[in-house]
Amino acid sequence: MQNLSSLDTAPQNSPAPSDFDGEHPVIQMPFSAIIDGRLFDGDGISLVGARAQGLVSPQLEGELRLVTLVFPFAGFNVTLPIEASLHTASSASGKLAMRFTNPAGPHLPQLRHLLNSYISGDITDVGSVLSTSAGAPRSNGKGKPSSSRSMGQLLSGLAKGLLITAASVALFGFVGSKVYERAFVTHAQGVSLISKSSTVLRAVNSGQLDFVDPDAAQGQVAYAIRTVTGDLVSVAMPCSCAALPGGLSTGATVLAGDTVMNVAAQDAATEITTQVSMPAYRALVNGTAADVELASGIVIPATLKAGTVLPPEDQTSDTVQIVLLPQTQIDPALIGTPVSVRVATASFAPVTNFFRDLVSQGADK
Repeated sequence: MQNLSSLDTAPQNSPAPSDFDGEHPVIQMPFSAIIDGRLFDGDGISLVGARAQGLVSPQLEGELRLVTLVFPFAGFNVTLPIEASLHTASSASGKLAMRFTNPAGPHLPQLRHLLNSYISGDITDVGSVLSTSAGAPRSNGKGKPSSSRSMGQLLSGLAKGLLITAASVALFGFVGSKVYERAFVTHAQGVSLISKSSTVLRAVNSGQLDFVDPDAAQGQVAYAIRTVTGDLVSVAMPCSCAALPGGLSTGATVLAGDTVMNVAAQDAATEITTQVSMPAYRALVNGTAADVELASGIVIPATLKAGTVLPPEDQTSDTVQIVLLPQTQIDPALIGTPVSVRVATASFAPVTNFFRDLVSQGADK
């Protein structure tokens, strides 16, 4: 270490700094000084003054200036503005001594911390940049470096790794579910409704409904049609059952063969009536289960009703009217409400089942 009083090349008419008396050691550490917008390279610093080199103007001799000391660290700088009186050796040498006018000013705690940390080795210089040495392994006194990572740090690192892994799995599941929905799923066309296994009562003649009783008992008149000839044709309720929502009412005009109402027994199985594309229909026939999403957001599996056969190859329609049997009991109060039906093609069943299970596991977590 040197002393600022070693700047003995000052001109004879320049007063020597009165505080460069050897009581405060000069530390050689990387720093810069900015004076009037001009940058000087640091050449030693203490608690009461500093030395620097650069392009020095003779007019700075004895002047008071606000000096900004800059201590460079990796990625950031520490700056301390300090008022100091300036003393130059000569313009040719470029040497400049700075005497702090108030060494005990507000800058003192920060400056003392930097100098003490540099002396103790907590701060080291790497070339022209300062760096903390807290993360470096230290000797345990036996020549072997001791680990600087505590158990808490290890657990924290493990927790971060698990969090990143969980986030990656969730992201993979989300992307996989979207690919599954886009590429492997066919949505039903038209309106899909919850209904019951029922018997269709059709119009036996063309005309106008003169009477409709959806709550008629077995053997009583369910509806009557006034034909175009003026005759009244009645149809009796064939069973002890109830009419399902969606039937025609009194005054409606019908043609022979039109559906007037659907009737179902109280213990009839719940069904889903819908229209699907031919590829989806073939997948259902091959055993693929459809996903039926209720208005509440609950998704239940459903299979094609037994006894269904594929339509002929020469069928011109792109859709097929089908009936699905849900594998989970549906509240009877939902009879007549619409639902959403999705069908995965059979050739992608293993892939879709994988994504479905992955998404289900993520939802359970």
